[in-house]
Amino acid sequence: MHFVIRPILLSELPECKHCIRDRFLYDDDLVARLLKMWTYLLDRRMAIASCLDDLTESAGTRIVMFGMIVFLDPDFAARVRAGRYPYVAKHLLTCWEDGDLPLLTAKQIAQANASNGLHLLNLHYGLAPSLWSDTAKRHEPLPMGREVLRHCEEFFYHNASGFRLNEVLKEVYGPWDLAYSRGMHLVDRASLGPALDRAGIRPSTDHFPHLTGLDSAEASKMAGSLLGSLFLFEPPTCGFSPGEQELLLFALGGSTDQEIAEALSVSFAAIRKRWESIFEKVDSLPVQPTRSHGCNAPVSHSITKRRSLVQYLQYHREELRPWPSNASVCAGTH
Repeated sequence: MHFVIRPILLSELPECKHCIRDRFLYDDDLVARLLKMWTYLLDRRMAIASCLDDLTESAGTRIVMFGMIVFLDPDFAARVRAGRYPYVAKHLLTCWEDGDLPLLTAKQIAQANASNGLHLLNLHYGLAPSLWSDTAKRHEPLPMGREVLRHCEEFFYHNASGFRLNEVLKEVYGPWDLAYSRGMHLVDRASLGPALDRAGIRPSTDHFPHLTGLDSAEASKMAGSLLGSLFLFEPPTCGFSPGEQELLLFALGGSTDQEIAEALSVSFAAIRKRWESIFEKVDSLPVQPTRSHGCNAPVSHSITKRRSLVQYLQYHREELRPWPSNASVCAGTH
């Protein structure tokens, strides 16, 4: 196995529907409606979705892990935290269809990122069905699935880092998932049993939902851990545009310029022009991410400069996150 994390393409969403851990909640009609909501959210930059590819597999079968995160309205986040909404992702599908979606828009995400912070929900996630011992019930991963899960924290960090986070929330299903989440140091939140009882829902043990999460106070006690570092925030310095951030996310996943052009449905020349704009911005900073390690002189060769920038962004995801256009960025001091 050889893994790489990259943004998901809209055309790949039908393949990802098989990965989600709450797949048991959705019949074919609901799945079709869910895919429409995913597309809506991604088109409007209201969600971030990534996949883990196994490059040793053939094209079309490489996705072994999928994840999508969204950001909750603070009042709705408080109700979720209180245990009001078991099977919260399905509830959000209903809200979307009713035209009352309690998620932040792209503009609101940027504003909260620059001010009061964000309430992140891991909306959907999971492994490819072939990695589970029972593809009908998905109780426990196969050895190959456990190998993929070794990259789970890194995968989640890739999706969620670089934001000014107040808390992270994740709903898990059944005893195996709950034990795994606790092993990642996610903390149990409110019991969802009373809300299930009120709704007259009696799920099986393996489908019973459990709400877990982590907030900034809890993360402060996890010094040195990857999840704890999610809450260490620095404002951006580069001022990249949304289009430039989109390009850089694909570059982080190892995509070539031609692959990026195809993924974004733009010309190769447009990609080169975005790179020129990116390098103009970083070259103007007092401390340039494109300088070679251990060298104070700027890097002039474009390939080396690109490699150095990508390496810098691995540890500075704040440069790739929404930020208000009317808010200043910090002078480069990293």
